[in-house]
Amino acid sequence: MSTSADPVATLREFVRAKRTGTLVVREGERVAELRLALGNIEDAIFLDATGEKALYRALALPGATWSFEHRTTGTRRIRTPTEQILNAVPRVLLELERLREAFPDAHERPLLAVETDPGVPLTMSTSARALLVHLRGPILLDALLDRVPASDVEILSAVSELKQSGRVRVLASPKERVPLGTDEELASVARSIEQQKRLRIGSAVRLVFAGAPHRLAVISHAISCLEGAAASPHGVPPIPMPATVAFVPIHGAMQLDVTTCPLVPAYAPLWPMAMKGSFAVVRIDEAAEHLVDQACETAGLRPLDARNLLPDHDPVKVGDVAQLLLRALRT
Repeated sequence: MSTSADPVATLREFVRAKRTGTLVVREGERVAELRLALGNIEDAIFLDATGEKALYRALALPGATWSFEHRTTGTRRIRTPTEQILNAVPRVLLELERLREAFPDAHERPLLAVETDPGVPLTMSTSARALLVHLRGPILLDALLDRVPASDVEILSAVSELKQSGRVRVLASPKERVPLGTDEELASVARSIEQQKRLRIGSAVRLVFAGAPHRLAVISHAISCLEGAAASPHGVPPIPMPATVAFVPIHGAMQLDVTTCPLVPAYAPLWPMAMKGSFAVVRIDEAAEHLVDQACETAGLRPLDARNLLPDHDPVKVGDVAQLLLRALRT
């Protein structure tokens, strides 16, 4: 096992020796495998990435250790000539470093595409346009790089283009907590809830947000940035069905349980069950409006429209979502 300050030089040595086997690259708990056949780079695996995407990521690992094992497989996912790859590596790694500098908090601040008028033409590259579908809901940069099969350089270049043109926003970090309200506001809301004697379970007050799945994802992220907010231990279901996503303290022992109801008509029979016993249902867009009205009527509730509660709210701004929650609880 060896540590090399120049991983490309290490790889080149094995290539020149026409070795067949697997170079194992370790950096902490992260392990990558680079597979050679007679000195040709034929495949690479690093976490969920394979092929050239995995190869460049492995070569970028700082202070990694290298070891060679005489094992390989018949899988071949890298077709680019080995010498061409080795010549390109320094340039690609420098470009990746440069592009990543534009996203210093990428590990904690998700990205989100800005919604635009569908009638307005999008003047952007094909690569940037292709990314928009993956940016409809909040997504961390590393998750985006894993999800899209294009090279990391192509993806980062496209995201930078979208950011510079104002087509993508960088959301808040859950580490930067925003209070739901002042102590006086929260005490007032708690008294109002108790005086109304509305249906609630113990000290928990359930509030349901109903909307298109990608818009609910934005609201859910903002709520995760509230002071004291805790994610549901059950996580978000893999299918678009109603689920409690977060718990937020209100005042004293009183707690807010936030439930999201994705407005996918196929799951409409489940909506009344999610709404029954809740304090209020807040509709954040006009998706499946008639079905929401029916579900609320079955649950004995009247839906509140977010645009009426707080007309100019921005769901990306945590403070705006906090005010939206307070107004829903006061209604």
